[in-house]
Amino acid sequence: MIYFETLPSTNAYCKENIKVLAHGEVVWTKNQTSGYGQHGRTWLCDGNLAVSVVLKSVPVPKLSSLRDICLEAIKQALASYGRAVDITPPNDFTVNGKKVGGCLCESIITGSIADVVVGFGLNTTYAPENTANEGGKNLTAGVLDLQGFEEKVAESCSSLIAGGVDLLIVQEG
Repeated sequence: MIYFETLPSTNAYCKENIKVLAHGEVVWTKNQTSGYGQHGRTWLCDGNLAVSVVLKSVPVPKLSSLRDICLEAIKQALASYGRAVDITPPNDFTVNGKKVGGCLCESIITGSIADVVVGFGLNTTYAPENTANEGGKNLTAGVLDLQGFEEKVAESCSSLIAGGVDLLIVQEG
């Protein structure tokens, strides 16, 4: 796991360094200054958790299943910390209707193979203002109250994501 005190964007860092980062590499920070979600929406974290996981050599036909695998892996990891979240399509995590996080998968495709960066942000410490979901509806932000556990949460989520994707790749036949 690679930790940065501050980073503009964990996803951007991974995409820029995709050639040297290994499959399953995790980059995380609690201070992301230029983060983004789907459609370029701003996703900043000043004290919350921002994580990206590098996935190498994913067959392009498997990309359509990737986001759901990642969402379920993060949900499962959070449950192990006693935090039950709902998945609100297409890529948000909510608790009692309040947005507590989101997930963004970005692919770099070469022929029939893709390297993928899976980024996710979780409100581990506080609930930011002006949170919107994919449909543009404003959701009240919520908080998971996992302060002090960010590194363990990042590791748990990332491990389950990489494991789920490895199973997906094996099932290619």
